Amino acid sequence: MSQQLAYIYGPEYIRDLGDLSSKYLDEFLASGAIRLNRLQLGNDNARYFNAGINDSSFNLDTAYEDQEHNLNPNAKALLEYIDLSNLTNLTQTLDVTGCLKLKTLRALGTNYTMLSVPAGNVLHTMYLPKTVTTLILLQSQALTDVIRNKADCITATAPNNTPVQGLYYEGITDRMYVDDSDWQTLYNVYSAYTSRIESRDFTTSIYAAGHSINAVSQY
Repeated sequence: MSQQLAYIYGPEYIRDLGDLSSKYLDEFLASGAIRLNRLQLGNDNARYFNAGINDSSFNLDTAYEDQEHNLNPNAKALLEYIDLSNLTNLTQTLDVTGCLKLKTLRALGTNYTMLSVPAGNVLHTMYLPKTVTTLILLQSQALTDVIRNKADCITATAPNNTPVQGLYYEGITDRMYVDDSDWQTLYNVYSAYTSRIESRDFTTSIYAAGHSINAVSQY
């Protein structure tokens, strides 16, 4: 088939759609699925990719508010798990500021350039591609570990085939030498309300990887 579309009725009552990665969907619009708890559209298998979904055919409708600061009634406040791994044509901005209970976000293999998560979030696992140049994290107190080995983020190669919790930022965290004191400095920067990275060591690591990052941004 040249196109894969799924129309689901009564989405406001659905909590989990199961593993949709094998369906290779070309379009996914989820405005009405306000009770969604888990979403898996991607797959971390090394041979998997889906170029069918792109920025114009994909809309989670997960922003907390619109540009006029009106609250979004369709924001997925109950969504805890998002897997977009290897959806290669997602290239712009992922705004999940309305996912107040989000714990896991997996986006390796995408080409996103900007990511925004809720302030004061409960996020404990986040895998980011090297294409991200703007990362907005405010009071992310549950992100307590840095992952330096990409293999730990992939089911087939992770310990006990279970991807580990923490922050993996491709091209950045795998080039860092992080001990407890270094991570505490990085964590303090994430938790502060500033407009730029203030940790010299972390900034050096980022620019060595060829990135310019806003680690924290005030709303």
